[in-house]
Amino acid sequence: MDEKTEDTYTKLFTQPSPDRPFRFETKRFIVRPMRPADVNARYVSWWNDEETQLGNNRKPQSWTHERAVKHIHWFDNKNNFHFGIFVKESKELIGFMSLLTNKESAIAKSNVVLDRSYWGKNVVPEVRAVLVELAFKRMKMVKFKGLVIGRNYPSIFNYLTMGFTCEGVQRSDVPFVGGGRADVYHFALFPEEWEARKKKGSAAQKKTPGVSKKKA
Repeated sequence: MDEKTEDTYTKLFTQPSPDRPFRFETKRFIVRPMRPADVNARYVSWWNDEETQLGNNRKPQSWTHERAVKHIHWFDNKNNFHFGIFVKESKELIGFMSLLTNKESAIAKSNVVLDRSYWGKNVVPEVRAVLVELAFKRMKMVKFKGLVIGRNYPSIFNYLTMGFTCEGVQRSDVPFVGGGRADVYHFALFPEEWEARKKKGSAAQKKTPGVSKKKA
């Protein structure tokens, strides 16, 4: 993340609008709170798709449009957030992210769901950075954690790519919806680790000829 991006985050954190408290832009996407009007057939299908839910070790939910809208209303977008991921150019909704924060423990956790057509396109590290910044800078969380089913190799890769540390593995900890049992991996990231990673990335970018300093 470069200096221009850092300034953008700071401005958004200090001057949120009443109806849209946070709105972020990454290189390819717009990330903003989901609204009931955003719920479409594609959004509902993610809850009902067997392969998509398998990554979270859940069975298809058989949700309706009304059930999806009710889910969005649960989030206050003050302590618990539900963001849509929209392609910048087309404004197409291609996934969502939820961020849950606990004021007492000062620990945040999240989940990300993407449309299958965007799997394997390095979307998660790009958009999850928004959640990490929000959790540490605005919400003052002291730890960002993630729990991953051991068979969800893409999620494990994404956490490691972002600098999260695997704190441990609970072996055969939960029944797996596909049969048998599954390990659960515990990942964590701390504010000082995130800041150090950002500084390291900025330094590497400055040393690399021809690298653009446009907003990430």
